[in-house]
Amino acid sequence: MKGSIIVLLCFIAGWITGSLTGVIDGFHSLSIWLLYFLMFQVGLGIGSNPDLGRMLRSLRMTDVILPVATMCGTLIFTAVGSFFISRWNMAECLAVNSACGYYSLSSILVSQLKEPSLGVAIATQLGTVALLANIFRELTTLVG
Repeated sequence: MKGSIIVLLCFIAGWITGSLTGVIDGFHSLSIWLLYFLMFQVGLGIGSNPDLGRMLRSLRMTDVILPVATMCGTLIFTAVGSFFISRWNMAECLAVNSACGYYSLSSILVSQLKEPSLGVAIATQLGTVALLANIFRELTTLVG
């Protein structure tokens, strides 16, 4: 309980600081490099596992079918669903929905990659949709 309150207070303090000052502009590039560093550390952690080779050799085709089918189904249904959304095109819908759970990284990357072509406001909206889509996917998975 105490940890949750501390996290909430830190979030509120950051929100107020970002709203009142222009400090956030300098932290934007820092945050993306921090995410890259964290992904690098995940890669190091996976790559340094001495049993990784054995685990990869022991994979059967049936172990790979479910994740591949999930990704393919997600992208196919996103492409079909994009025809019913007039605000964004298929490429933007696929970018939003292809993160597969990396909500902290996907929202930033979608916003940064779409900003030159869509503008800051629309790219931010698309990044927010990416964040929410991944959070709702995680929540649905946990509840299900």
